[in-house]
Amino acid sequence: MGLSFANPWWLVLVALAIPLAALAWRSFSAMTAWRMWSAIAMRVILIALIASMLAGASSVRTSDRLAVIAVIDISDSTRELASAFADLPADRWETSLDQWLTETSADRGPDDLLGLVVFDGAPLAISTPTAGAFDRFALDARIADGTDLEAAIRYTQALFPPGAKRRIVLASDGNQTAGDALAAARSAAAAGIPVDVLPVDYRVRGEVMIESVDLPPRAAREATVALRVALRSTDFTRGTLELRYEDEPINLSPGSEALGVPVELEPGLNIVTVNVDLQDRAVHRFEPVFFAESADADRIARNNRAETFTITPGRGRA
Repeated sequence: MGLSFANPWWLVLVALAIPLAALAWRSFSAMTAWRMWSAIAMRVILIALIASMLAGASSVRTSDRLAVIAVIDISDSTRELASAFADLPADRWETSLDQWLTETSADRGPDDLLGLVVFDGAPLAISTPTAGAFDRFALDARIADGTDLEAAIRYTQALFPPGAKRRIVLASDGNQTAGDALAAARSAAAAGIPVDVLPVDYRVRGEVMIESVDLPPRAAREATVALRVALRSTDFTRGTLELRYEDEPINLSPGSEALGVPVELEPGLNIVTVNVDLQDRAVHRFEPVFFAESADADRIARNNRAETFTITPGRGRA
């Protein structure tokens, strides 16, 4: 422990104690010796305290205790697509995460603290920094939609206890839908809290998504238009592409029991074109939906649909 001063030049006021003590010696001569010396000592101490206060005296104590908070991204993209941490040999995200937390908990010192915060669109503290045993948690929790890295970092800053070195370890894919993670990390670093990043590795297999759907923005009344659906697949996949027109399914395979058209998708981008006859209305809304032949060929179903529309100009009047 040491003593430091923010404005040490205020300590010159202590020199005033010498003339004040001499003045008190002459003024308090009628007192008994004990009372005179007590009064002089109290005045000298008071001047020293005032000078120390103005000089910004502070006690500095060093500590080797470290408080680490792991901030884990449990958003949909990480939970459903991430396979493992980039530097940990594991097949699944849950396995490598559990392995990393176990190793981190085991390697800490006897006085070191470890906490856990999970987040998606909003942060949630699973465990505040503690020296006790680390609790396991489930990755299937959902707090809010999206991914807000900034809110997670700023929320974590408020959880650190006093008297310990602070550190944040962020495990995320870095894809944020709200906030400014870089600004939050800079703010934490300025407060003496370094932010280390544990990147997430993606090894996506067995996934199909509709990347885009194109339709002419305007079309003639009751015309036939070409609707182009761009599907991206990670592997060779068979399935069926269905189309809904104003929430009603269209039969794309006349003479067949199936409403949709069968498709075979090669790895990468695939374009499927469907000709559609427009009805007699002003706005036409379409929704293509892909259904994989096997559940193992497509893990996430909600990215298998998209929407688009086209407009038919009204009839002219004279």
